Amino acid sequence: MPVANRRRRWLLPSLGAFLLFAIGVLLAYVSLRTASIPPVDDIQSMTVQYLVDSDMAAPPFEVPQSRWKDVFSAISPYSVDPRPTKWQVLGDITIRTKHEQNYLISLYYLSTDPVGAFSAGPTFEKRVYYRGGNSARLKETLKEIYAAATKKTISH
Repeated sequence: MPVANRRRRWLLPSLGAFLLFAIGVLLAYVSLRTASIPPVDDIQSMTVQYLVDSDMAAPPFEVPQSRWKDVFSAISPYSVDPRPTKWQVLGDITIRTKHEQNYLISLYYLSTDPVGAFSAGPTFEKRVYYRGGNSARLKETLKEIYAAATKKTISH
């Protein structure tokens, strides 16, 4: 058998094995970068620290269970943002799961873009950045929940 045929016979399986390995590494990387937000059914409590404006924060307040889906609806649908930029902070949501684990969602307001942004993860260090939902709707939803929780209104 000529040398060229032996090389071709060896090259194709090697190339196929390399491609399978590369795909596996890529899938592992994506799964590690995609921290899923706890489903509503797994939530025990949700607390918001909301920034009324750039230099004034409202006191932390509990989000009633009846409004959890409204908050998630305002940040959905979403996808991982591999290149996040500096965004205006809107507030933080701390979720306590029924499994006694905390989960942090940092909310960002994009005044020039209708698509919202947030980061989420079990810790600040393990957060993943996302784009999705609607910034204006999120801001309005948080205002409504704050007003109902505290019986105060926010003019911004």
